[in-house]
Amino acid sequence: MDGRNSVWGYYGIVLAVVLFMLVAPFRDVIAYSLFVYYIARPFYSVVRRVTQWKMFSALFSLVIVILPIVCIAAYTLNIGTIEFAKYAQSMPDDEKSQYVEMITDKINVSGDFSDPWSSLSGIGQDKELISSVLGLFNQSLGYFFSFFGFVFNVFLVFLISFYLLKDGGKLRRSVFENIFYSQRVAHVYFNEVDKALYRVFFGNILNAIVTAVLAIVVYSVFNMYAPVHLQLPYPILLAILTGVASLVPMIGVKLVWIPTVVYLAVSSFIADSLFGDAAYILVFLAAVNIVVDMIPDFALRPFVSAKGVNTGAMMLSYIFGPMVFGISGIFIGPMILILVAKYVSIVMPALRKG
Repeated sequence: MDGRNSVWGYYGIVLAVVLFMLVAPFRDVIAYSLFVYYIARPFYSVVRRVTQWKMFSALFSLVIVILPIVCIAAYTLNIGTIEFAKYAQSMPDDEKSQYVEMITDKINVSGDFSDPWSSLSGIGQDKELISSVLGLFNQSLGYFFSFFGFVFNVFLVFLISFYLLKDGGKLRRSVFENIFYSQRVAHVYFNEVDKALYRVFFGNILNAIVTAVLAIVVYSVFNMYAPVHLQLPYPILLAILTGVASLVPMIGVKLVWIPTVVYLAVSSFIADSLFGDAAYILVFLAAVNIVVDMIPDFALRPFVSAKGVNTGAMMLSYIFGPMVFGISGIFIGPMILILVAKYVSIVMPALRKG
């Protein structure tokens, strides 16, 4: 490499460092974007066979992915509103009056409101009230910026996923042609990484969907035959939570069925029929473990696990990822493991030969 090429090489390294510093704060957004991209890609491929318009295909595929999430969130919010209304109606009048008095005490302002200027003067001299108002304002401002940041991150996830669907092929060809000297090795490496990430991410969502569907069946059948005091409230929502819990490594649906079994046992104890209801609880426990937990895992795991990646190492990546990167580590951990595993199995042998 001559002097001019060395300068350009060092300049490229500087640009790479600057680019890394630019995108590093958004690693969570990038991880979620890749997750959404791999979920939406099968739908994008199907729509692209019908229409040649890439923009429409990408938008429609993302809508297919996002719409169920919005419906689930709306359904959950609706149930929360109903339960809160029931609680408010069942609250005794004296307890309601206590809450009202507490609120009025918080916002009470001394002064004669027949004289507004005097009242305003009283407010200005009430340091405790001013401090409370400023604290409430700062807290509200913090909530606003948190909500705005959440909406902005969701928009970035949607935007990045959209362009990955629309222009991902062009980006890959550009990387092969302009960055890597050995295009053959790069092509094999990134194709294998892409296949592994697709199997892991889309497989996890497929496993969650199958788990939720089986949970709906199990919970609904249980409600048909169980006594009234053992009826599961909102079985559909409980099944959705079971499917979401299946994404959590190691623990999975245990996050749902353990509290549910405790709820059934407590309900049976309150009804003074614990021994009589033991058979229902044991059948529920067996059905959840076998039908909801074990069947999806054994049936789908061979088809959705990353080939060439050790299962134990993959499980550890699901554990260490969230410990290092937070919630997004559920996706970042497997990404890093797949990148490293494919590098060891594809690139290093090529380097030894070359």
